[in-house]
Amino acid sequence: MPCIHCRNHYKEYVRRNPIKLRNREELSKWLVRIHNLTNQQLKKPQFAYSKAVQRYSSSSYAKERVKNSFIKWTALMRTNILYGTPTVQKSYSTFLSYIFNYV
Repeated sequence: MPCIHCRNHYKEYVRRNPIKLRNREELSKWLVRIHNLTNQQLKKPQFAYSKAVQRYSSSSYAKERVKNSFIKWTALMRTNILYGTPTVQKSYSTFLSYIFNYV
């Protein structure tokens, strides 16, 4: 993340809320929570989990869009994660493993 404030907020969130991936729903809810915390910081409306499910599970196009967005996100995050705390690094590693194995 290019913005230092966003980067620090994200690292703090992951430190307090490590990724625990048991299934796709848990991952999806975790991502929506991150999105909503960012929206809260920016004073933007919250995004309902049900809306995310509707938007991203309706077609193969949606799945491809999610994967492409994820690839862009990981490229941005990689440098920041490498210099993060061990908890942030472990959460990121768990997250990547889950994505490539189950999504």
